[in-house]
Amino acid sequence: MMLPEIRVLIERAEMRRAALEGLLEAVPGDYWDRRAPEDEWSAVEHLRHVATVDDLLVSLLREVESGLDEVWLAGGAPGGDDRIAAMRSVEGLSVEDLVGRMRGARQRASQQVRRLGQGALETAVIMPGAVDAWGMPVRWPLRRYLVAWVEHDDVHGTAIRRAISTPPDLSTIMVTQRRPGA
Repeated sequence: MMLPEIRVLIERAEMRRAALEGLLEAVPGDYWDRRAPEDEWSAVEHLRHVATVDDLLVSLLREVESGLDEVWLAGGAPGGDDRIAAMRSVEGLSVEDLVGRMRGARQRASQQVRRLGQGALETAVIMPGAVDAWGMPVRWPLRRYLVAWVEHDDVHGTAIRRAISTPPDLSTIMVTQRRPGA
């Protein structure tokens, strides 16, 4: 039987995913390469991240299921960055394919989260690169990390909204619209 805490997390994650998918359907095709001035990623890069990050959660949860007391997020130990590698692996996919991949990954992640028991929620999730005041790696209980997972779609939905509301860079338009022989 699913824990009540898990049920609430899953329901919230589903609501936020539905809102994100509604936004993705509304983005005009020629807006995906836009980037907000303060953001490192374009709208499509945010979509690539959302399309791949749930599979990283599935990997993390499989480690938790194996009985480990602590797990590293996104390949943080021994130094890999699975998050960036996952995003690069989908660079050639269309927006429609990314959305399909995003849906499949969320389904797999939700199934994995549903299976968690009470003890698993106390597993330490170590954040690579983040250190506390004493210089030690930041550790969150898995339950806290799952709350952040639920909110994750909102973070990237907001970033996509900012990116698509940013006017295109005029110098980029000039280069791409340059007439032959001009």
